[in-house]
Amino acid sequence: MSLLRIRVVAPAGPVRPERLRAGAAVLEDLGCRVSWTPAVEACWGHLAGSDAARAADLQAALLDPDADAVWAARGGFGGLRLLPWLDAERLAARPAPRRPPLIGYSDLTSLQNALATRLDWPVWHAPMLASELAEPLDALSAASLACLLAALRRDESPPALAARQDGAGNWSLLESEAGLAGCAARLRLECAGGVQLLGFHADFVWQKGEVTGRLAGGNLSVLGSLYGSGWEPDLGGRLLLLEDHGEYPFRLDRHLTQLTNAGAFANSAALLLGSFARCEEPDPDKSTFTTAELLREVAARCPGPVLAGLPFGHVAPRLSLPFHGQATLHA
Repeated sequence: MSLLRIRVVAPAGPVRPERLRAGAAVLEDLGCRVSWTPAVEACWGHLAGSDAARAADLQAALLDPDADAVWAARGGFGGLRLLPWLDAERLAARPAPRRPPLIGYSDLTSLQNALATRLDWPVWHAPMLASELAEPLDALSAASLACLLAALRRDESPPALAARQDGAGNWSLLESEAGLAGCAARLRLECAGGVQLLGFHADFVWQKGEVTGRLAGGNLSVLGSLYGSGWEPDLGGRLLLLEDHGEYPFRLDRHLTQLTNAGAFANSAALLLGSFARCEEPDPDKSTFTTAELLREVAARCPGPVLAGLPFGHVAPRLSLPFHGQATLHA
């Protein structure tokens, strides 16, 4: 089995060297050859180097003929600043078989959606190298990561992931799809011959329906920041992923309203809600909506099925989700 060649980039916040090396060691144990340039270990304020340096490093990695994937070290903030620096024409001219997927989430949402929906660049919403991969993964995250790596290798017999979530939000890994027979909803993800199949209890189905398409989205607040940038994502017909962390209800309301006004919910084929950790109002005397109330309000604006409580976002477990594969939802 040939080693996967992984280029690490730091388009957002500065990276702690010890965590960078810890995450790299995990991927190396899984059959990868991991490399990065000195730019990844730079620091400029709350950013991992200047905009010019980070953008040059990212573009060089995306155009590297030897790279099998470009993996973000961490999130934070900074990806949105790089969009004006990218050479979109040069990236668009890259033949599809020679485009290494851009892997990460959180702040990577800006770069991933701009590239995926505007240039059809392959993307994985997945754990990042110096943050999540630097620590032990739970069983579901590890199994999903194995599916990602198999897709990069284009394994002839890729692993299949079957998992079920019960009414309490607990996940069980299954040996076959047969264990999903009684689930109220199923989400099937296919990429490069590999399959991830997830089953959900009825409490997680907010709206019923069936749809097939591609994924898009990610972090709510970062996704909203794309509008007005010139790199607005085309969400038409997409299954829209949303998650966030540390955004109180009034701020969530602002981000959700921006997407509503931009037509994101009306144009999406389905809405898939992940974790919204630490998003409740901490002041008990303050009058406010709950996070769930705000999410249910926008869910009603989506014409297709809606699932809530999916395992992606800023708390474990975290699935590895392909934007360039096919997603089929039966709810």
